[in-house]
Amino acid sequence: MSSSRKGFTLIELMVVIIILSILTSIGVPYYIKTVESSKALDAVAMANMISSATRMLMADNPSLTYNGGLLTSAGTCQTAPCSTGGTRDACDLVRCRYLAAQNWDGLPYIYRSCNPTSGAGGSGCAAGLTASARRREGTYSAWGYTISSIGACAVVGGAPTCPSF
Repeated sequence: MSSSRKGFTLIELMVVIIILSILTSIGVPYYIKTVESSKALDAVAMANMISSATRMLMADNPSLTYNGGLLTSAGTCQTAPCSTGGTRDACDLVRCRYLAAQNWDGLPYIYRSCNPTSGAGGSGCAAGLTASARRREGTYSAWGYTISSIGACAVVGGAPTCPSF
């Protein structure tokens, strides 16, 4: 007697679903970590650019006080004209065209420009540092990087190691 079978049995479908579940449970965490590592490498590159821009601004204006600070998209940070006197802050990096205007508030990391002499610039800044980047939120919110006044990168909070440029 020959039987013409059409379709799959319930057992066959359950085995396939179990195999897919196991593969997914193994693969998704690695995928997420890979995506986060990629964002972290972008953060290091951006922090290096901020560090270079900070050093250039301070070299071009040695007599002015530089306070550093948070790079933000809010207010006049990207639209006001370049300051010509008094004190400078992180927004002057964008206003004076040392950095390109971006949606800083929409990036996965918080970026700060630091005064390497005084350490001014807020959380994540200290004497000897010119830039810092910290992950905004999520599982990897402890991750961060700092860039020294000589361009050396340091890891904060178990982030992936700094790449060499």
